[in-house]
Amino acid sequence: MIGKRDFQEGSLLVDFFSLQQGKFTAVVQGGRSSKKNWGGNFEMLSRLELVKTIPRNASALAKIVRVESALKLDMQSVEKFYLAAFVCEVIGLLLQEKQSVGRIFQLLEESFAFLQSSAVHSFPSIFLAKALTHLGFVPRFSHCTGCGKKFTSGACWESSGDILCNSCSQARPNLELADLKVLNFFQNAAMADCCRVKLAKQDGERIFNLLRKQLQNHATRKLHTLAFLPPD
Repeated sequence: MIGKRDFQEGSLLVDFFSLQQGKFTAVVQGGRSSKKNWGGNFEMLSRLELVKTIPRNASALAKIVRVESALKLDMQSVEKFYLAAFVCEVIGLLLQEKQSVGRIFQLLEESFAFLQSSAVHSFPSIFLAKALTHLGFVPRFSHCTGCGKKFTSGACWESSGDILCNSCSQARPNLELADLKVLNFFQNAAMADCCRVKLAKQDGERIFNLLRKQLQNHATRKLHTLAFLPPD
């Protein structure tokens, strides 16, 4: 479960993401009512197993047969909880209804597994670089979008999403060659290897802000979890 919001009196709109059906939204009638005894079934980061039923009426389409937490963290892991919530919010905003992207589902699972066991240095930038790539929102960081040549110096990441070399762009470069190498590594390497990269604070903030700008170009609203992310 990657999101929820109030709907009518006592009900919820719940966003799910599954490997088979992609992202989909369902109405949970009485989801906010204690009388329904929903317990913690519809909390963020819950993994639910839903089984379709043949309903007697149109309101009963499925039943819950199993609930577990998708992210098992101790009480000291508030930072990682916010990072996991950021992952869910990004996926919920970027994916279209019924859009099934197997690589995004795998990235979600990898992200949760990683957050349970490892340090989180540069995690938001790593996740964004991979998610935006899998969804086709960013090009390769190794070659110019215009001429196709491999970068040998800085480049300009245009508002259109194109990354252009100095010969193809008239704008001032906003990516140094070192930034391009880091982003290319984040784009292609395993998450565990990416998180071993240590960036200076200024470099990490610049890279994250560029990725965030591209994210917001494709998101339908401002991300709430950005305010809670730890400094990169």
